[in-house]
Amino acid sequence: MSSLGRISCETAAVDHGRRATERNLQLEGLRAIAILAVVAYHARVPGFTGGFVGVDVFFVLSGYLITGQVARQCDAGTFDLMRFWTRRLARLAPAGIMIVLATAVIGAAILPPDRVGQLTAGVWPALTYTANLHFTGQAADYHAGMASLNPLLHMWSLAVEGQFYLLWPVLILVVPARMRLAVVIVLAALSLALSVFMTPVFVPFAYYGLPTRLWELAAGGILALLGIRLPGPAALAGLAMIAAAVTVFGPSTPFPGYAALQPVAGAALAIAGVLPLLGHPLLVWIGTRSYAWYLWHWPAIIFAELLVPGTGPAAAVIALGLAAVTYRLIENPFREWGRQWAVT
Repeated sequence: MSSLGRISCETAAVDHGRRATERNLQLEGLRAIAILAVVAYHARVPGFTGGFVGVDVFFVLSGYLITGQVARQCDAGTFDLMRFWTRRLARLAPAGIMIVLATAVIGAAILPPDRVGQLTAGVWPALTYTANLHFTGQAADYHAGMASLNPLLHMWSLAVEGQFYLLWPVLILVVPARMRLAVVIVLAALSLALSVFMTPVFVPFAYYGLPTRLWELAAGGILALLGIRLPGPAALAGLAMIAAAVTVFGPSTPFPGYAALQPVAGAALAIAGVLPLLGHPLLVWIGTRSYAWYLWHWPAIIFAELLVPGTGPAAAVIALGLAAVTYRLIENPFREWGRQWAVT
């Protein structure tokens, strides 16, 4: 290869790497939007009555990232299922275990006796990524009053994602590449139909179940398999759709069902679009700590409101500080260990 050709290839590689970095930063920014919506909703911040749709944005992001990663590695012949699961556990389990146990200990000390039993019954499901099944069995109302809510209720969404991480890579691995997109579209359609059917029939199953939420994760998967890139206005339109759901939806909105189409479509547009604004350093900082903040914020709000009513928003801010410490001392070191293990 001529020196000019080598320089051209090196320049292209640098440009590709820069674009990939910018892309990752924008996705972290979208994570920040999602977690801010969820936390504001749980802290009862005015104007965020539909902030629970931030979870739907997380689902689309997870489906997009995991499907793209696994499909690329499968096509290159480098995918290792056990390594994938190990890296996922290293990424999620240490912080999750620590915060669940801390919640149980603090809750046992300050909750009324009748609620201590409710809390401890949810510890094992939270640790084993079956919390969504646990709360479905209890017919738990996600939008119930603060006094009756379980400090581990938010673990339902992490259970959905954990089950997705367990099953989805196997599907991508065994389905031939030429059939992946069609299979994912069919599964998404079936899951959406089930969600629409079950929402008015039995809300807890529709809300907490993987079968009724799979279409949201699959929407991200479809986006990854299609490799769609859209201009900035598409991302802005997606953010506007999410913002409208956050401000217009509320506890009385039949959800997920048809209503979930709006935040899911908005998340898909925001992911497909190119919007440098999402890569703002503050959004990226929050996005990288969104997992730990999600883990901490709900028990912090519950405990704060129990002790001093009206302090939920302050507790949410304190939870962000705890998330920063958790990210630094627990989450990031174990994530790096998982990365190193995967290449040895």
